[in-house]
Amino acid sequence: MICFRVNFCIFHELKFKRFKINGMIKKYVVKVFVVLLVLVWACGGEDAVEKIVGAARNPTPINNSINTAFDAGILSFLPGTNTPDGANYRLYLDANANPTSGNNLGNRTSFTYGDLEENTKYYWKVETLLNNEVLTSSAIWSFTTGKTLSVTNPMPVHQNRGTAINGDISFTAGRNTAENATYKLYLDTNTEPLLSYDLGKDTSYTYGDLKKNTTYFWKVETLKDNEVLATSSIFNFTTLATQAVTNLAPSNQAVRVDLEGVLTFSPGENTAATAVYKLYLDTNANPSTSHDLGGNTRFAYSDLMGDTTYYWKVETIENDNVSAVSDVFSFETRTPINTNPAPSVNFDLSNWKLTLPVNENGDNDGKSVDIKVAELNDDYINSDYFFTSDDGGMVFRCPVKGATTSGNTSYARTELREMLRGTNTSIATQGVNRNNWVFSSASQADQTAAGAVDGRMEATLAINHVTTTGSSDQVGRAIIGQIHANDDEPIRVYYRKLLNNDKGTIYFVHEPRTGSEQWIDDLIGSRSSSAADPIDGIALNERFSYAIDVVGNTLTFTLIREGKTDIVRTVDMSNSRFDESGQYMYFKAGLYHANNSGDADDYAQVTFYRLEKSH
Repeated sequence: MICFRVNFCIFHELKFKRFKINGMIKKYVVKVFVVLLVLVWACGGEDAVEKIVGAARNPTPINNSINTAFDAGILSFLPGTNTPDGANYRLYLDANANPTSGNNLGNRTSFTYGDLEENTKYYWKVETLLNNEVLTSSAIWSFTTGKTLSVTNPMPVHQNRGTAINGDISFTAGRNTAENATYKLYLDTNTEPLLSYDLGKDTSYTYGDLKKNTTYFWKVETLKDNEVLATSSIFNFTTLATQAVTNLAPSNQAVRVDLEGVLTFSPGENTAATAVYKLYLDTNANPSTSHDLGGNTRFAYSDLMGDTTYYWKVETIENDNVSAVSDVFSFETRTPINTNPAPSVNFDLSNWKLTLPVNENGDNDGKSVDIKVAELNDDYINSDYFFTSDDGGMVFRCPVKGATTSGNTSYARTELREMLRGTNTSIATQGVNRNNWVFSSASQADQTAAGAVDGRMEATLAINHVTTTGSSDQVGRAIIGQIHANDDEPIRVYYRKLLNNDKGTIYFVHEPRTGSEQWIDDLIGSRSSSAADPIDGIALNERFSYAIDVVGNTLTFTLIREGKTDIVRTVDMSNSRFDESGQYMYFKAGLYHANNSGDADDYAQVTFYRLEKSH
């Protein structure tokens, strides 16, 4: 039997409405078609009738799209319904309404194009093939490519004021910009800038040495193959003028400033490296007494009057012209130090008592004697151990052999002990009471009962002499500040200078109530008994400062030296148990000897120039 294979599309394309034929012909055609169907069924059943293969569909970009990328774009589609396995595709794309430029895709359903013309309408279609035979062809779709748009996101932003004279200009490529596009930047002080810079593909430009306080104009051309495709708007920015100096010290309206010291400041933003400065300082609200500093940013003053308000300002001078003037700052000097031998005249000792390295008979053995608050503040001096130096400092001197505070220590001291009660001796010295303070991490009951909560002590001092005899682990060391608790010390601050070294070290120890001591000896040099001379150490008679600060369970120690970066160390005391009920604190300052093995007449001496505490 001869079998026929019939595509249903034959019947589908028989559109009777388009033919003007009579009824008999219609009946004849139908009968013939029925006969053919019977023959097909007889040859192979319904599987012998091929299914209709649909054309490619769902084009991307969608038909009639506009502003489509003209470079590095992608056309994609979905296979038509009933597309057989093994089918391939051929995509036609060009500017003809019936495109003829074919591209074989294999079995891929996308095509990446490039380098189309901008602002042009393109047409495309897809053929579905099997064994190189076209099964079906899609409709013809179209899209219109976009135009290259000018760059966006200008930085500095348009009309920005205060732009640095050395910096960067940047922008973002405009929409539809080709991957191989290049840029030309125009930048100068003309409203229509003329001075150009070829950037290549870069979207930023680093400029330098612009004029200060000047408006600059700039624009960017986008090019491809040296043809200008887009030109941005003209942007502008104004450069920053030289700013006045900053970080003036002492700070504005500072009080108790020394009569001899240093005024410092930092150059203002945008200041030229060649700038020089003129400082004005006197007691006039608009000071007129000037000092030429050259390029220096510090001025050493002396012989100021005590209890007096001084005013000062700084001019910045560039190219022989004043380019910036600071605000007028002021500070108040401290009360002049009296060389009266009583330290209480120059220092507030109203909440301190003094322990001496002698007993009540004046001998260097037994239990040490305390100078009570009232007596200490009644012009008390001791020419051997506690007196005023020629430059007004408070001197503490202590021999190796001396009376001690109790049987628990074998070290002598000339040292102040904080007494919050002042002269109110009805309050006990020891205990959680109005004479001592507690941590803010302590119980509320203890905080209420205590004389203060948390504390800070600041000191400026110089070590004048250290021991030169004694065991190797003790020689040359002294304790110059403490926080003392009931039985332990949250902090002891040490200075140590070995016999063969020119300079000394600073370190401290945290002594928790239980467990091992925590030594912090990485501030300056080493506490080792064989340490080398510390490069950045502190020499005898060199002034320096320290601050001890406690907030809750956090202890902070700061070492401060003129012209050097502060050294700060922090100790977490959460596990040190100083916040438990019944624990109380008090500051100590002066000289607590840490050498009891040297010769009896060997000694240490320290002079304090400032001692302040707060809670």
